[in-house]
Amino acid sequence: MSHAQPYPPGTTRVYSRRTATGAFRFNIDAVVNAIVLFALAIAAARYNIAVHAFIVMTNHIHVVATDIDGGKFPLFMSLFHSTVARGIALHQKEPGPVWDSSGPDLKIIDGPETAIAKIVYTLANAAAADLCEQPENWLGAMSPVALIGAVPIEVERPEVLNTDSSDLDATAELVLVPPPQHADKTAAEFRALLRKRLDLRARQILEERERQARSVMPKHKLLGQSIFARPKTHPAKKPRIHDRRKAMRRHIECDPELHEAAVDALIGFRD
Repeated sequence: MSHAQPYPPGTTRVYSRRTATGAFRFNIDAVVNAIVLFALAIAAARYNIAVHAFIVMTNHIHVVATDIDGGKFPLFMSLFHSTVARGIALHQKEPGPVWDSSGPDLKIIDGPETAIAKIVYTLANAAAADLCEQPENWLGAMSPVALIGAVPIEVERPEVLNTDSSDLDATAELVLVPPPQHADKTAAEFRALLRKRLDLRARQILEERERQARSVMPKHKLLGQSIFARPKTHPAKKPRIHDRRKAMRRHIECDPELHEAAVDALIGFRD
């Protein structure tokens, strides 16, 4: 019995993946940028994945790419993520898990408007998070608009990955191309359209920042983030069991004995 292929040829996806516990494992660092660029280039080339846009934030990534042959996207992500994890662990001398165990969040892109909207969202992510003034000011690894459909990015294997057991090539080329949803345009036309939409989004971010009295994180604070730190609002930071029991008691009125039994069963509390 045959099953429908979950990754058909020519399917474009946008996906994101967070670090374990939301920690800032991708802190701004030239070696971190080199590791991610090399891993992305080597994985895309090996599995014939067309990369359209990407950005590496301090605790997550966004990638927009197309599986040209079909069925290769999981292999691409596996090689990309495992190479990043190995390089980051060696570079930071921290063997703990790099990626969140829940895996990537993937969404299929259909039409041309969705495609360019997702690329704009990706490239403007750092500015929208108030980590830099303008999208192009981001200090982490990201795809430059000027290189989409232009010359490949030559990437050398970072020294930290030059181990005896490495089966990775010494160099790789990262090729950025327009998404197939905009195949009716030349590369120059697509870059012009993307630049226009990205500039519009940048103006919207500035207006939102002024209206909400937000400020951009100072550069020294961004560069000084610890790899063990994480955003205060990250969902991994849950209330303690004791605090959750107290909250439930405040908001649920019932027979005390039944209430206590229900709370214990709900949160898996054991005597």
